Amino acid sequence: MMIGIYNRVINFMKLLRNKKIIISVTVILALVICFMLISFFRNTSNFFEIKIDNDKSSYCSNEYNYSSHGLFNSRYLSYNDGRLIAKNRNGDNITAYSPTDKKSFSVPKDAYMLKNKLFYVQNKKLYCKNIDTNDLELIDNDCDDFVFNDEIIAYTKDKNIYIKEINGFNTKGVINLKNEIYYLSAVDDNLYLIERVYNTQEKMYGTNLRPGKQYIFSKYNANTLELVSSVTKDFVNSIKYIAVCKDIFYFYYDETQAIYAASLDGNYLPPIQYKNVIDIVSNNENIFFVSEKSEKNIIRTTVECETNGIWKVDVSNNTLKKVSDKCAFDNILATENYVYCYKIIYSLPRGMDTMFAIGYSLDQIPIV
Repeated sequence: MMIGIYNRVINFMKLLRNKKIIISVTVILALVICFMLISFFRNTSNFFEIKIDNDKSSYCSNEYNYSSHGLFNSRYLSYNDGRLIAKNRNGDNITAYSPTDKKSFSVPKDAYMLKNKLFYVQNKKLYCKNIDTNDLELIDNDCDDFVFNDEIIAYTKDKNIYIKEINGFNTKGVINLKNEIYYLSAVDDNLYLIERVYNTQEKMYGTNLRPGKQYIFSKYNANTLELVSSVTKDFVNSIKYIAVCKDIFYFYYDETQAIYAASLDGNYLPPIQYKNVIDIVSNNENIFFVSEKSEKNIIRTTVECETNGIWKVDVSNNTLKKVSDKCAFDNILATENYVYCYKIIYSLPRGMDTMFAIGYSLDQIPIV
């Protein structure tokens, strides 16, 4: 009798243990499913539908641009003839949005798309891949970075800039440089370039330093390779969020919390005193920037401020006009008709996690 009671107790304990395991597994599965659902619905790019944009131009987001930490300044958006192209944070997937369809592609890291072609550097080799035929063409070896538009592709190699036609990749020539290439962009048949000049190396506190001295802002004709115009500005520290519009370089300087302009015609343009600027772009007609005042107390939140928002700078008179009050974005891109906004979505609330991105959100704001 005692043995029977003992066996019943043992069986009951096993049943309880099995129930605990089942409950634990069920709870874990429920949490995983909830997290996946929350991630899916927070990732609003799943539901983004682009409105018709009749701007036929191309705005490539892969300008070669160093940030204040000397790293490549990540860009996630580009645009070509009514189609918006967005990259995920890892740079290994792009989605092309048009009013009629949406297509996603797994791509080599940091590939950029123009019409039906992908351009990317892998193992120092510059490739072009046709996404319709899967044909792969090697453009050149020993390449570092590149920019392109509808007419040309320009890439850095051995501290020089090589220019080729975008169709056929016939070589146009080489621009030889003496200084560090800090910024490069291609607009129509022109290349806009910033070189950074350093003072001679100094030794301070036992460390070798190369303090900055100045920046050289230049415009080259991509057909003749001739230097069209150039201007030098004295800035010691890093400049960032660089954009070019009508032969004027715009950039942000943290030291003075202002947007500066370097005009290639030599005219002086007063700086725009503005705090908390997080991005500057051009649509070749005007300059747009986004400003957000925020604070972090476990979670990063936007602080109400009249300067928050997306702003348009009329380059003809250097005046500002607010486009939108929205401001919490990581990148923006402007066409003739819209400002496109990109925000990375992380697994945890903003400011708590900058490692695990679960997607991104997109917004299309009309320019009025």
